[in-house]
Amino acid sequence: MTKYQQYAELKSQIKDLQFQAKELEGEIFGEISDMDGSKLETEYATFSVMYRPKWKYSTELSNKEEQLKLKLKQMKKQEEADGTAEQVSGGGILRCQIKDSK
Repeated sequence: MTKYQQYAELKSQIKDLQFQAKELEGEIFGEISDMDGSKLETEYATFSVMYRPKWKYSTELSNKEEQLKLKLKQMKKQEEADGTAEQVSGGGILRCQIKDSK
C-alpha cells in the first residue's frame, strides 16, 4: 500500500467515523435530556448536556453585519492589490478528494 492510498483510506475512515459519532451524539443528547438534562456517568466517560443561549437579531442588524463583512472583504482585497498587505506565507494545504469505489 502506498502512502497515497493509505492517506486516502485514513481520510475516508475519519469521515465515516465522524458521521457515526454525530449520529450517536444525537442519541446520547436525547437520552440525557430526557432523564434530567444534566449528566450521565459511565465507566467510559462522563457525558453532560450544556445549554447556551442563541440569539436571533433584527433584520436591520443582520443586514448591517453583512454590509460590514462585504466592506471588510473589499478593503482586504484592495490592500492585497496595492501592496499594503504583506503576504506572510504561501499557505499551502494538502487537498485530497476521495474517489468513489462504487
